[in-house]
Amino acid sequence: VSRADWSGIISDVKAAMLCLAQVQVHRIKRDSNKIAYVLAQLVMGSGTNTVWRLCSPAEILDLLNQECNPLFSH
Repeated sequence: VSRADWSGIISDVKAAMLCLAQVQVHRIKRDSNKIAYVLAQLVMGSGTNTVWRLCSPAEILDLLNQECNPLFSH
C-alpha cells in the first residue's frame, strides 16, 4: 500500500490533534500490540460483527494474562 493513499487520513488526524490540549503519538511495534491484532483477526475471520459481553475469547484471556503479568518479560 502506498503511503500516499493514507495522506488524507493523516491530514485529518493532524488537524484533529490541533484541537487537543496535549497529544502524544507513539509507534507501537506489532509484537507489543498482540491483543489488538488477534481481535482484528477474530473479527475478520468470523465474517460477522461480534460482541463479547461479560467474557472474552480464550485467545484474548491468554494474551491478557501474559501481558498483565509483572513477571512476564517482553
